[in-house]
Amino acid sequence: MSGKMMKNEGLGLFKAKKKNSRKWLEGYYVRILETAGHGSPAFCHYIIFQKANGLGRMCRAEVDHGTLCRCTGIRDKNRRLIFEHDIVRRKIWDEDVIGKVVWSDIGLTGFFLEVMDKNKKGVSHSYPISRGEFDDDERNINTDEVTGNVFDCPIC
Repeated sequence: MSGKMMKNEGLGLFKAKKKNSRKWLEGYYVRILETAGHGSPAFCHYIIFQKANGLGRMCRAEVDHGTLCRCTGIRDKNRRLIFEHDIVRRKIWDEDVIGKVVWSDIGLTGFFLEVMDKNKKGVSHSYPISRGEFDDDERNINTDEVTGNVFDCPIC
């Protein structure tokens, strides 16, 4: 096992901004559907549960579901967990490229780094965000660096 990652580390973990706040929360996500009665409209509450203290207790907070990000289970070169919607810098063939982390459920399922072409006219390449188990891109794990996310800094 590499010093840069551990298998399944962070899987099931999410982050999102606290509702009506700019604060990011990391934890485990649930959606609670609430009905007001006979035929009344339903309300959804999006909740992140996180450890409150060293005693193992959990606290919960409602989050803005539009900022919900799944954890890839991979850490960057600075040991930060990489999440969906993060902006990542990667060195490919001695060139720095910057892209955003996306989830794809078409064909090969998993997380990818979508890199825009230099004229910003669309995605030019997609590279797997991988654990190095199924492809030869394990070398990229050592150069990946989270520089921001699409919500706080879309052009990091």
